[in-house]
Amino acid sequence: MHQRGKQSASPGEGESPAALTALDLLGAGLTVRRVPRAVPSDVTALRRAVGRHSEPLLCSGLLDSWPARAAWNPAALAERHGARKVTALLDLPDTGVLFPEDQRHYERELSFAAFIEQMNSAWPLSPCYLAYQRAHEIFDPADCDFDSLLPPDGLPTDTRVWIGSAGTRSMLHSDLKDNFFCQLSGEKSVTLLSWRDSKAAYPFPVTW
Repeated sequence: MHQRGKQSASPGEGESPAALTALDLLGAGLTVRRVPRAVPSDVTALRRAVGRHSEPLLCSGLLDSWPARAAWNPAALAERHGARKVTALLDLPDTGVLFPEDQRHYERELSFAAFIEQMNSAWPLSPCYLAYQRAHEIFDPADCDFDSLLPPDGLPTDTRVWIGSAGTRSMLHSDLKDNFFCQLSGEKSVTLLSWRDSKAAYPFPVTW
């Protein structure tokens, strides 16, 4: 996840089937549509969309030349970066989502290699998740060439990495910056809400 500049729509991330998510939203009275795909999916189309700050856009193939596409597999990552200490969420529940104040009950500090081992052996009923980690704190920045994709506008950026086993998910939430989301491996189902529906992401009063 590469975050930059202005605020964006409210994303919710999860592993449940996209069709089921869409039905849930339709049942709540919301309009559901697919994220448009850039044709062609090239850097020019992406930069144009980022500059407009108008709506989400799905691009394909822009990461194919990144070293991370070949180098970021569990065994290679554990070998290269295994000694680094990370804080991960382990043995998460398999239903519902965690509120931020509940996450501390699942946080554990361990080596990155130990996390990879845990991830490879985790059951979907007790998933694990390395979240919010700044990419440069573990990985070589040269593995991911974000600068070649984004406009040279000088806006500050904050690149984070999420790595997890099957079954991980998060609650609907609003991020503070625009997101440039790059999926390097596996699958993720993402639901985006328009700003006019942002209140639907926070149906309960804040208590922390």
